[in-house]
Amino acid sequence: MYRDTDFEGLLIIQAGLVMASGNATIRASGNTTVEASGNAAVMASGNATVEAWDNTTVEASGNAAVRAFGNATVRISGNATVRASDNAAVRAWDNAAVRAWGNATVRAWGNATVRAWGNAGVEAWDNATVEA
Repeated sequence: MYRDTDFEGLLIIQAGLVMASGNATIRASGNTTVEASGNAAVMASGNATVEAWDNTTVEASGNAAVRAFGNATVRISGNATVRASDNAAVRAWDNAAVRAWGNATVRAWGNATVRAWGNAGVEAWDNATVEA
């Protein structure tokens, strides 16, 4: 049964759909889908899918997939993938893959792969690959 619930603190979800806004903190793993806005903080791993906008902060690893818009900040590692637009800021390392456009900013290390369009800014080190 689904109910709207007000809560403060940390929400841990292992499977299902989570919608968060404001100052919510979410840890998502498995096949969880998260939609976050406002000042929400999301830590995603496994096969989690995250859509983040406004001032959301996302830390993703494993096979997590992230779509970031607005002023979202994303840190990814492992095989995580990110699609970033608007003013999103992304830091990627290991085997992470990033697609950036609009005014997105990307910093990449290790074996990260970045594809950038529009006004996206990219800084790359180590074995990072960039297509601009």
